[in-house]
Amino acid sequence: MKSVTLEDFRNHLDDYLSQVNREDVVLTREGEPFAVLKGLPPSATGASGGLSPERRREREETRVWLAASDRVLKELWDNEEDAVYDQL
Repeated sequence: MKSVTLEDFRNHLDDYLSQVNREDVVLTREGEPFAVLKGLPPSATGASGGLSPERRREREETRVWLAASDRVLKELWDNEEDAVYDQL
């Protein structure tokens, strides 16, 4: 079982999604575990063991949404007007 931070998981999404079929991946946030990714048995991924085109598209869409949400949050909170909240 591998333990990774949410940020590291987002930065290396494809690597961890390919590893999850070999071992469980525990996602941590602020040092505490909050999710466990478990792989599917080979029979669930098709005869070749790869992902279906639909599942690949869903995975790519998820990656795009995660990147977009990170960018929006950074733009909202990393500016001089909100710098006072960083001190609280």
